[in-house]
Amino acid sequence: MVLNTKKELVESRKNEITRVVTDGLTETQVEKIKSLAESVEFSTEDEYKSKLETIRENYFPSGVKKADEEQLHENVEDETTEDKKISDPFVAAVSQAISKTKK
Repeated sequence: MVLNTKKELVESRKNEITRVVTDGLTETQVEKIKSLAESVEFSTEDEYKSKLETIRENYFPSGVKKADEEQLHENVEDETTEDKKISDPFVAAVSQAISKTKK
């Protein structure tokens, strides 16, 4: 009885982890990952999740690169129109006219 309960708990955790990892995928993609996950050994939750994330990224790459901390804290310089040099005379004239209308 205890063995059955433990198996049910592991299966429940595997299903929950699979649901989290496959969030945002189409139903066919979810089914593909589930079928591939059947051969994945469950030792710890973190390891299982990592393996499923690897499967997801290999079969369905997101194409989105995660920014590192340095990129998130980069400085953005605010340039005003006076600092910019406009080489096109028409654009310069339009820019000057617009700047006169601003309060």
